[in-house]
Amino acid sequence: MFELLKLAWDFIVLRDQARKGQLKPRVLVAGGLYAVLLYAIGLPAALLYVNHPGNQRDKAIFFAAVLVLAALTIGIILLSLRWRRQFRNLPAQVDGEERTT
Repeated sequence: MFELLKLAWDFIVLRDQARKGQLKPRVLVAGGLYAVLLYAIGLPAALLYVNHPGNQRDKAIFFAAVLVLAALTIGIILLSLRWRRQFRNLPAQVDGEERTT
């Protein structure tokens, strides 16, 4: 039940961002690719580590995956800050409404 409430809240937030003109296709693509890469890299490494805890090679693979995902997360954060700065530099009027930020 809680997950359904979270999904409803996410939908409301996305709709609000789309109304403000902040939800661009590039943001959706970047978020989708980030989620896919997060699961494609992190999940197999975590499962390998959990299923074979004594194997040193699996431990190294897990920690390497954690480092790659940390670098990916930092990159996404920097990219989102850059896009936010670009949005802030837009004119004050977007779609006929005044923007107040």
